[in-house]
Amino acid sequence: MEWARLKQAKIKQWVDDKRILPVEPAYLLYMIWASTQHYADFNYQIDLINGHMPLSDRQFEQAVQTVTAVILRGIGLEP
Repeated sequence: MEWARLKQAKIKQWVDDKRILPVEPAYLLYMIWASTQHYADFNYQIDLINGHMPLSDRQFEQAVQTVTAVILRGIGLEP
């Protein structure tokens, strides 16, 4: 819990300093955790959407780049 409070405080400081767009820190952390956890735990859904095949290394890297870009752009940063 202390880890989460520290991260939320840091995100709030970035918002207060106008380094990132306003965002509720907890929701940003939820989004990051949900996005990354999905790829760790839901192979069945990933394989299903990917034509019943696991992601290739190239596709996984594309997923990393996409998730990173979406989250960063959502807070006003460029990847």
